[in-house]
Amino acid sequence: MPAYLLVWNPDVWSWSRLRQDLKTFVRNGALPFSWSCGNRRNLPIGSRVFLIRLGVEPKGIVGSGWTVNEPFSDNGLHVEFVFDTLHEKPLLSLSELQRMSDFHWSSQASGIEIPDETTSKLEDAWKKKRGVRLPPPVEETSTSAHYPEGAVVRITVNSYERKPAVRRDCIAHYGTACCVCGFRFGEFYGADMSDFIHVHHLKPLSSLGQRYRVSPVRDLRPVCPNCHAVIHSKNPPLSIEEVKEQIGRQRKGAPNPALNRTRKKRRAG
Repeated sequence: MPAYLLVWNPDVWSWSRLRQDLKTFVRNGALPFSWSCGNRRNLPIGSRVFLIRLGVEPKGIVGSGWTVNEPFSDNGLHVEFVFDTLHEKPLLSLSELQRMSDFHWSSQASGIEIPDETTSKLEDAWKKKRGVRLPPPVEETSTSAHYPEGAVVRITVNSYERKPAVRRDCIAHYGTACCVCGFRFGEFYGADMSDFIHVHHLKPLSSLGQRYRVSPVRDLRPVCPNCHAVIHSKNPPLSIEEVKEQIGRQRKGAPNPALNRTRKKRRAG
């Protein structure tokens, strides 16, 4: 899976809206953004990106996400992506990164491709720091079962317990293709990723009580990380149908006012 390094130097760009952006991220669970990608033009949609803070202490990885557009030219090359993790201070320090690999982490240019072996180590370390894991593989289970869900777990902010059996039953019924855009990880990244997909709750978990019985077929849908991030870019979340309409407009070449506003508003690097 290709991964790329985006560079943030506070001495060059102060990110005056960082606190507001962090609040938006915590509220929505995702944050659409655009960033300089240096001279890199080949940066496919769905690529993994990591944001590293350099220049001033503390240095290290502060965020990660997935690209939603190929690079575009606007006073230099930029790429649009959606943060799936964002912190004010690094979760992985520069010294930890340097012990992990001899990759040149202190590059001053964004858009540097991270070698596959280093990416694997980085993802493992990143998941441990974030306290999350990749979803478990698909298993054959009954889709008629209902499961209680919604028990609060205290991490940095409140999140909600997701039981693996619920996810497995949803995928056993709907498959691993994104129900919004049709993307399949296995077709793009190979067999090792064929079982990877997010599961979206049609009703936000934060609105469900502990007695609510979640149905894998009625209440859940498989979605790719990009579509999942777009769904949760608004509060309340967008519906699957609304995101499909957005994709349809983009494919037809219709103007997207929201995207244009984002491009004007977000300029970094």
